[in-house]
Amino acid sequence: MRWLSPSAARAYAQLQGAFGPRPFSNGDAREVLRSSETWTNLLLSRLAARGWAFSLGRGVHVLHDPLAALSRMERDWGERLVGHRSLPPLQVAVGWLLRTYGARLRGLALFGSVARGEEGAQSDVDLLGVVEGLQGPPSERPDELRSLHADLGPLLARQWSALRECHPPSVILLSPSEVDAPRYLWLDLAEDAIVILDRDRLLSRRFEQVRHRLRDLHARRLRDATGARYWEVPRGSVFAEVLAS
Repeated sequence: MRWLSPSAARAYAQLQGAFGPRPFSNGDAREVLRSSETWTNLLLSRLAARGWAFSLGRGVHVLHDPLAALSRMERDWGERLVGHRSLPPLQVAVGWLLRTYGARLRGLALFGSVARGEEGAQSDVDLLGVVEGLQGPPSERPDELRSLHADLGPLLARQWSALRECHPPSVILLSPSEVDAPRYLWLDLAEDAIVILDRDRLLSRRFEQVRHRLRDLHARRLRDATGARYWEVPRGSVFAEVLAS
């Protein structure tokens, strides 16, 4: 992730204002910028090389969300995913969460198959967000994400059309107090999560706690015949010992 020159930054701002998270073609960009084909193609290649845009192929591009892009500069969380086809929808989701919840967003982490580098063509992008002031139980919180899915719709449809791949974000929202509650989710997150945001090390401390207890129990992470991962603990041990705060 690198800073842009003043002229490239102005062009990026124009394209962001015109398209936001929606995919666009080279011709679309030329119309907005009122520029030549050669200059537009050079600009888009530079934006992609510096981490501010992504090519979906066939002359179709999508801009990375500016808030997500700046957060990548802070923590380098996207370096393992540079050029990865799950990165555009992930950055839309990260930018939406940063913009929607602001200072209330205490922690954010990517986990699951994308974080492990084991995703398939239709794997979800799994995100955990820790947000202050959430109401109701976690099962009722998907309603808060409706506008995110509306923003993602055109991108995911165009990405599937161009690449035959689709990586829709799946977001779990927890309150800070719920981070200390026992959840089997922590077994996955503690080992594989890519931390995007972690105010006051809320998530890092929880992951370290789970990893420490797994080591104390001599737990092992194995794979079954289908390749799925699972944990094995010594006889007589229970996962409540690992997951307890």
